[in-house]
Amino acid sequence: MAERRHRRPAVPRVVLIEACVSVALLVAPAQAAEEMGDLGFYFGELHAHTGHSGDGASTDLGNCEDAGCGNFADFFDNAYNLAGLDFCAITDHLNGGARVGDEGWEATLELVGEAYTTYEGTGFLPLMGGEGRLSNDDDMVLGHKNIIFFAELETILAMPYEDVVLPSDLNRCADVESWVRGIDEVHGPVLLIPHHPAATIPMAVDWSCHDEELSPMVEIYSAHGNSRDTPTNDPYDPLVNGVTDESTVNAGLDLDGWGYHLGIIGGTDFHDSWPGLVCHLDVSQDLQPYGGGLTGVFMDSSCDWTRASLHGALRQRHSYATSGPMVPVVLALVDGEGEQLAVSGDILSPPPKDSLSVQLSFPPELQPHVQGVVLHHSLGETWDLPRIEDGVHGMDIERVVAPWYGYAIVTLDGDGYYAEQGIDCTDDLEGADLDERLWTSPIWVEELDTTDDDGDGYSEADGDCDDRDADRSPEATESINCVDDDCDGEVDESDLPIDTGTPPDDTDEHPDDTQGDTEDSSGDSDDSEGDTDDTGGDPNDPDCGCTEVAGVRGCVGGLPFLLGLPMVLVFAWRRREQPGS
Repeated sequence: MAERRHRRPAVPRVVLIEACVSVALLVAPAQAAEEMGDLGFYFGELHAHTGHSGDGASTDLGNCEDAGCGNFADFFDNAYNLAGLDFCAITDHLNGGARVGDEGWEATLELVGEAYTTYEGTGFLPLMGGEGRLSNDDDMVLGHKNIIFFAELETILAMPYEDVVLPSDLNRCADVESWVRGIDEVHGPVLLIPHHPAATIPMAVDWSCHDEELSPMVEIYSAHGNSRDTPTNDPYDPLVNGVTDESTVNAGLDLDGWGYHLGIIGGTDFHDSWPGLVCHLDVSQDLQPYGGGLTGVFMDSSCDWTRASLHGALRQRHSYATSGPMVPVVLALVDGEGEQLAVSGDILSPPPKDSLSVQLSFPPELQPHVQGVVLHHSLGETWDLPRIEDGVHGMDIERVVAPWYGYAIVTLDGDGYYAEQGIDCTDDLEGADLDERLWTSPIWVEELDTTDDDGDGYSEADGDCDDRDADRSPEATESINCVDDDCDGEVDESDLPIDTGTPPDDTDEHPDDTQGDTEDSSGDSDDSEGDTDDTGGDPNDPDCGCTEVAGVRGCVGGLPFLLGLPMVLVFAWRRREQPGS
């Protein structure tokens, strides 16, 4: 296997981090709100530490033994201006010997509070979070999991340390669930994310202790390496500190095993206060030999980009992982009429009776760098998806027999991709081959279930549109969060006030904010991105989320899809403004 950029190079760490920052400055501020068709794509980091973690490091906190750490005070600025992210969570430890402590917690709350205000209106979402080491002295080992908060600023600032730190009497799986649900009830909404699940060191995940409603996703790739499968089955960036076979992502998905519905995300797990900088290696950790990954999420581009809509996208598993490149990608099942039946993260029920096409779509400009697209599915086989046209790989498949799931892995020529971006993201190892990967969330095909799995009083047969989420049912109250809460097939169709996840703000203070633009980056007002009669443009329109292009009309969970054959893709890069501009 060829070496990749994430291998630890034989150069001084200070040189490495200086090179990384120089590279980052070439691309900052990075593009945000990438659009493909009528979908908006956003990229971020949900797993990064500072020197307030006992095993972390920050230059301004005086605990960086090696030169080259970032500053705690600059954490979110590094994420926004250097890494070019759309969202970022600070996830210092909440228990064990490395926990932040009262002083560190208060300092972090203050930093997050300042970031909420500083980046308001820029399109960048700072998030509060924390990492739990779920184990005890009685050999209960459940894994490492991050809790991410999506609440309004007032709720965030009012969180006392004792409410979120893991209890010392954590003795069983039910205690973990009780801890998370207690936080969600008072300080929510929150999500709990298992990470480096198959890594024996520092700790593998125990899939017997997993709740799909609390944890609808899993981190597949980080600085620890690739947790998708065992190194024998998947040699790409293997975990170097031991692999627990029964804790891989595939083990969690396995229909003959746990059979969970897991959205896919990526993170860095950097401890050196440089969130999202995947072109460098963590200068504070010797056991993390890779550059880590990032999370991509997608939603209807007419939806407001807020903490509520980010939370909604993650709840619906509309996410994917990337080892670095921030490029739009989506997997879809398409029927013979060209209608989209499901996309990455969706559960299609009941199964269609006729043959289908499975399609992986990305910006056509990326085609020269795509080395391959492979569909991994529950039948234990892999299918190479051939190129149909630039930006589309796919194939026809026979009728799917439920239960079934499939997800795609895209391999990119990183050398060519980064060269085109004007970025030197190599490690200068002789003979190094810079390949990158993207992992989509699966699509599931299932029979219609008559069991109420989430306890909200409705089964799939009764019209529950997500029977793993008790907040979604025919009796739920619709919120402006880019989620079909009441299962009527429409998203955010009411005139309720928008749940932004932030205090009310005067949008007129940010006239240049890309989230309010009616023109694309070229300024062409008659381009399809700026059309005032765009069918997907009014979030209060009953038809919002359904779009007809070239005779193809389809809705899945309220998302519009311009994928399938013939393909009509509009791809627009939009640059966000600097804070305060």
